[in-house]
Amino acid sequence: MKYLMAILLCFIFFATPAMNRRKIPAMAEEYIEHLYPKAQKIEWHKIKVEHLIEAEFKNYGKNVIVLFKADGRWKQVQEEISPDNLPEIIKDKMQNKYKAESVLQVTNNGEDSFYLITGKKNKKFSFEIYSTQDGQDFQPKLYRTQPYKGVFTSIVLLMILLFP
Repeated sequence: MKYLMAILLCFIFFATPAMNRRKIPAMAEEYIEHLYPKAQKIEWHKIKVEHLIEAEFKNYGKNVIVLFKADGRWKQVQEEISPDNLPEIIKDKMQNKYKAESVLQVTNNGEDSFYLITGKKNKKFSFEIYSTQDGQDFQPKLYRTQPYKGVFTSIVLLMILLFP
C-alpha cells in the first residue's frame, strides 16, 4: 500500500507540469512563438479569478508578461523597457522630480498603451506614476518607504520619560 501511494504521489508530482502544459490553448502558444521567437524559460500560470492565462518570460533580457483570455485570445502585454525609451512628453513631466528605476509598458488588445513607472523620490518616499503615451493622464502617487519609523521611536522615548 505504501508503494502504491508513493508511485501515485510521484505520478502526480511529475505529471502535473505536463498536464498543465496541455491545457494551454494552442492559439496562446502560437502567439508567443510568432511574436517572441527568442523567449526564454516561458512559465505558464492560470489566473482562476479572472479566467486568464499568463505567460511570463524573458525576451532579449527584458521581463515580459502576456495575458490571454481562457480561449487563447490575446488580452494584454506588459513589457519592461528602459526609462530612456519613455516618450519625451513624459520625461518632461517627470523632470528632476522623479528618477525612474523601472518602467513597464502595458498594451491592452493593441489599442491603448500606458506606462507604469516606479522609483524612489528620496529616502522616505517611493513613487508610482501611471501615464498614457501622450502624457495627458499623468498620475504620480507617493507612498512611504519606511512607514512611521521616527514616530514609533518618539512614542517609546516619551513613555520612558513619563512612566519611569
